[in-house]
Amino acid sequence: MSSNGVSDCGSVSRRSPSERSFPPWSHPPALVIASGVAFALSELADCAVYTPLQQRRLVLAVIASAAVGLVVDSIVFLWLAFGSLDFLPGQIIGKAWAVLFAIPFVRLLRRVAPTAA
Repeated sequence: MSSNGVSDCGSVSRRSPSERSFPPWSHPPALVIASGVAFALSELADCAVYTPLQQRRLVLAVIASAAVGLVVDSIVFLWLAFGSLDFLPGQIIGKAWAVLFAIPFVRLLRRVAPTAA
């Protein structure tokens, strides 16, 4: 077995108790609260931008609402959970890439199942 926990035949070794993931109810309350508040506020911001644009320009609505939502989510979570925005650029860049990868699927969905005008 190598030092990184992978055996020579490619199977992963069992994790030690200190490396196991824990159920959500065992996480520090500050992280749970920060996550919930950030999610709620980002969804409200997302909805406020998406709703007026959805019928006219779906792709624009998705991009604009996702941009607003991911910024709100990142700022609120990082500030409430850690009291710092040091990792804000990385959070925004990572989430923006996820949105960019989703756009072709939104366009495809619009062609396959158009909404009633």
